[in-house]
Amino acid sequence: MSVGAIMNNAISGLNATQAALRTTSNNITNVNTEGYQRQVVDLASKVNGGVGAGVEIAEIRRLTDIFLAGQVRDAVGDTERYDAMSDLHDRFQAILGSPEDNNSLAGRMDQVFEAFGTLPIEPDSLVRRTAAVNDLKSFADSMSVMAAQIQDLRGEADRQLGDSITVINAQLTRIQQLNKQIQKVELESSVGAPDLQNQRDDALRILSEYIEVDTFTFGNGEIGVTTAGSVVLVDQLARQLEYTPPGTVTSASRFSQVVVNKVDPVTGAVAATGETLDTNLKSGRVKGLIEMRDEILPNFAAELGEFSAKVADQINLVHNDNVAVPPPSSLTGINTGLVGTDTTGFTGKVTFVTTDASNNLVNRLEVDFTNNTISKNGAAAAGATLTTLNDVVSVVNAQMGTATLSFADGVMSMTAPTGSTGVSMLQDTTSPSDRAGRGFSHFFGMNNIMKANVPFHHDTGLTTASVHGFGTSGIANLEFRGPQNQVEKSFSLDFASLGTDVSDVLAALNATTAFGNFTTFSMDSVGKLVSTPKTGYEKYNFNVVGDTTLRGGTKQSLSDFFGIGPKFGANRAMELQVKQAILTDPVKLALAKVDLSADVLAGTAPAITAGDGRGAVEFQKLAEKSITFEGSGHLAGVTTTLGAYAGAVLSDMATQAAIAQNIKEDRTALSGELEARLIGDTGVNLDEELANMILYQNAYNGAARLITTAREMFDTLLRIAG
Repeated sequence: MSVGAIMNNAISGLNATQAALRTTSNNITNVNTEGYQRQVVDLASKVNGGVGAGVEIAEIRRLTDIFLAGQVRDAVGDTERYDAMSDLHDRFQAILGSPEDNNSLAGRMDQVFEAFGTLPIEPDSLVRRTAAVNDLKSFADSMSVMAAQIQDLRGEADRQLGDSITVINAQLTRIQQLNKQIQKVELESSVGAPDLQNQRDDALRILSEYIEVDTFTFGNGEIGVTTAGSVVLVDQLARQLEYTPPGTVTSASRFSQVVVNKVDPVTGAVAATGETLDTNLKSGRVKGLIEMRDEILPNFAAELGEFSAKVADQINLVHNDNVAVPPPSSLTGINTGLVGTDTTGFTGKVTFVTTDASNNLVNRLEVDFTNNTISKNGAAAAGATLTTLNDVVSVVNAQMGTATLSFADGVMSMTAPTGSTGVSMLQDTTSPSDRAGRGFSHFFGMNNIMKANVPFHHDTGLTTASVHGFGTSGIANLEFRGPQNQVEKSFSLDFASLGTDVSDVLAALNATTAFGNFTTFSMDSVGKLVSTPKTGYEKYNFNVVGDTTLRGGTKQSLSDFFGIGPKFGANRAMELQVKQAILTDPVKLALAKVDLSADVLAGTAPAITAGDGRGAVEFQKLAEKSITFEGSGHLAGVTTTLGAYAGAVLSDMATQAAIAQNIKEDRTALSGELEARLIGDTGVNLDEELANMILYQNAYNGAARLITTAREMFDTLLRIAG
């Protein structure tokens, strides 16, 4: 071998070992770098013309386990999904309080029952009345805070979703750019681009925290990225996600889907792919945030709304059956959405009572809806016609004085006529008045004590044969939405082309051109509009895009009247409050009942007395009363007490939080174990790297020594030649 050949062999050794030492040094430097995969130098004999010409770097490659790396990404995605959910759960649990806490949902309810339980002892005690009213206010305030907090947390989840989309887009761009750089390096060099590949893996790791991803290769070192649902996120073309937030989030907010757009690499123009991300997610923070925003938190809102509505409705029921001492000079109800031409829809009997300043009976008018008769002060009155609500108003006013009873714009009101100072109503003990399960005063809310953002119920009392009352104009634009915010069907219900009855409305909604393929609309026994989803559509719901319909002069649209849309379930706890007049003056709390005993009828005793605690006893009984709750959120329909249902709501909220926390801990442990295995297989081992460094250093020294020897030989030859 010539001296020149020896020199060339030695130089190749120096170059190869220098590269190996740099790689080893790089490994040692990144020993604590998260996700770094160890690089290995593959050496190969260099041959020129069939003759050995030293050594060369065949490849600098990473030690990687594609399968295990994918498993790590999947586990990390699951961890982040439940971490996002657990964080929002924890924040809501802090508002709820623990079950034994007096400030919790159940604690506030117990305080209300305890306060009302003391009222029968001294019904006329201002101290006890004030305490009961204040405890009821505290309960209402707690419900309102919780309801508002749920919507705030949904808004926070949506904000985090927007931030996540920004991070995802940045990583997709990064992967696309690294793909091009890796392709260029691999085309120009045979040693590969392990550092760039590590950077790309880091981008994939960050991406997997937000959405579950799979990868594939398509040559020249480039990789493609898809979701678990096979939506392409990276290939030869860049892609970006687009999401339009709704702004302020309320129970009625309609969220857009996250769409995938292609980006032209030259012009930067964005083109929709027609694909969405929502329906193709299985893990990652985005999945957790969407699940909390669109499913878990709305379910909590529905449960809280159902509980609040039943509490308030039952308290209003008792208060409407009672009377304050002295009785009010007027009673004004709520907007029921009914019009004067609607049929009464009542059965049973109600007695309208007027009293004087001494609470003595002035007049009593018994209206018997079942038998279509009336009697004044015990004597039958002729000519009663009780077909419509206007008829009821006319009959009462004809017998008791002009403007005693009025019904306008859906609101029933009663005012003491001349010669009287107080008005009240009394349910018959054997055949009480009833429309949709409520007495006359209760149905119209004439002596309510509690109110909220929306009505506590939508039991209209209509039947399929009733006139719908929306006239021949107005359009209700409805959409049927899926659990991933996909709009399955949109339909415009135009009253210009409908018949006059409720059955015509149902027929239009149930047509196959409307929602007939997805759900069935019907009217239940209390006049509530019911949607029964068909198989596969149980988690779908209706949203109102716009509604210009009006029921007479009530200012109530179709969606308002029948409670169409998620806000009517959730907002029953929103702005729950006790009437200000009773908060200001607890004497107006109705705890007595009208007495129609013989002495009262004879005029020797007052019809209403301050010490009467019979109404207070009815409040006390609410704690043990069995009430039917509708299925809401995660809870099925059930008949139980208010306290038991409060416990069920708290239990469900705590259970959902515990599930998220437990799964998060399980996935964290799994991802930790998988990462440890991956690091064990592909991570940096300092002992091994130090051994390699010694090996390559010795090789470098050997090559250097060979160069020195070759130079000495060359010098010797020069001296001999000289």
